[in-house]
Amino acid sequence: MTRSLTPEEIAAYDAPFPDERFKKGARQLPTLVPITPEHASVAENIAAWEVLRRLEKPVLTAFGDKDAVTRGGEKVFIDRIPGARGQAHSIIADAGHSSTRTRPRNYAR
Repeated sequence: MTRSLTPEEIAAYDAPFPDERFKKGARQLPTLVPITPEHASVAENIAAWEVLRRLEKPVLTAFGDKDAVTRGGEKVFIDRIPGARGQAHSIIADAGHSSTRTRPRNYAR
């Protein structure tokens, strides 16, 4: 988070989960990110990038400017995906990793 949440915001994030037991699935999500060559989904990720390397359709990205993990991530897409080149990629101002903000800085109507 880039700021402290209000009690109302915390309640909204907790709303779908009747109690802590229901958060177990969501808490497993970080373990699904392949960070070593031995990770179970590496082959699928490599195959996906091979398809994306040939994608000519327009590709847009949006990353939070305060995300310590993926800030600047649009560069990878621009370098690897033809359809991402020359597009108006968005940087979401004052946003972290899982932003719920809906209007990026470069937002065009």
